Amino acid sequence: MKLYYHPLSSYSQKKLMAFYEKGCGFEPVLINLMDEKGKEDYKKIYPMGKVPKYKNVSAYMNRLAERPSFQRVLQEAAPYLAAFKK
Repeated sequence: MKLYYHPLSSYSQKKLMAFYEKGCGFEPVLINLMDEKGKEDYKKIYPMGKVPKYKNVSAYMNRLAERPSFQRVLQEAAPYLAAFKK
């Protein structure tokens, strides 16, 4: 699973902390939103251009990831996500 993030985004920081705390396997991908080329490249991946964005997860997890209660959901899903650990 890939997590596209920007370090200045508080939403990204919350999601990163949750993944690290739960020990879930994921690949963090830094997005440069300060650069026009970086923005354009990211919009090819996610046209809305928002961060954080998850990739290679089910549509159900994508919907849950957008919710503010994602940390609770991640805690419940942690045993299943452990399979993605490197």
